Amino acid sequence: MTVKTIDRELVRQLRGDFQEVLSQMLADHGLVVTVGAARFTSTTVDFKLAVAVRPEGSGDAPMNAEEVKAASYLRMRLTAESYGADPAWLGRTFTHQGNEFRVAGLTPRRHKKPLMLVRTSDGAVFAAPVALAERYLKEA
Repeated sequence: MTVKTIDRELVRQLRGDFQEVLSQMLADHGLVVTVGAARFTSTTVDFKLAVAVRPEGSGDAPMNAEEVKAASYLRMRLTAESYGADPAWLGRTFTHQGNEFRVAGLTPRRHKKPLMLVRTSDGAVFAAPVALAERYLKEA
């Protein structure tokens, strides 16, 4: 197949293909990868790529792409308390405005919204303030 122009559908297809191939390639080295957001024109495409060391104790279980992003999975375990978050929140779910969210990690560069949440219905990723998760997870 010869590509004449790059469009949104092709970018989606390429992202999935890259994720699959790179994940297999890096697994032998104990690494995990996320092929993230893309910027494209009709002739070029740039993907954001994040590679992280697989956390100890995770074995061969696949990590969610969101958990790998910017090594936030590790950051959550190591620095959550300095942001007022609880490391035990990692992986827990809660319902907010009728949607279920899973705490996937921490992105320290976002001081006002350092928590990374994943909407479980579609995998969409959201930045959120610690207070949001705290409100729901302390009740549980």
